[in-house]
Amino acid sequence: ARAAFEASVKNGATPVLEPTFLPTCSGQLKNGVTTEGCYIAEVELYGDVVLRYVSSASEESKTSSSIPPVNSDAATAKQPFLPHLAPVEGSMAARDSFGIYKIDHAVGNVHNLQEAYSRIKTFTGFHEFA
Repeated sequence: ARAAFEASVKNGATPVLEPTFLPTCSGQLKNGVTTEGCYIAEVELYGDVVLRYVSSASEESKTSSSIPPVNSDAATAKQPFLPHLAPVEGSMAARDSFGIYKIDHAVGNVHNLQEAYSRIKTFTGFHEFA
């Protein structure tokens, strides 16, 4: 999250949320998750829409000398995608799926598509067919 945020801002993105640590919630800890949490950072995409970068604490420690290293094998073995969210309990926990299998595309309306596309491509480095 930190490296992507810094690269995006360096290339012209407007920062919204500096890299921020989110600790593992008590619900995850209760279920045996032993991770340190994750980092998130956000930049403005267009309008009030943001692009959120997410990385595990173990990934951040690999790219930053100011963050102490963690045991990445143990940290990622049971790590949920976003450790600050509590696990689902009760009848919902037994479900294999919530019905979404894949996303074909997402739509966001902008006033000038070419302008938005060029700006996002510039600060992310994404290619149009990536």
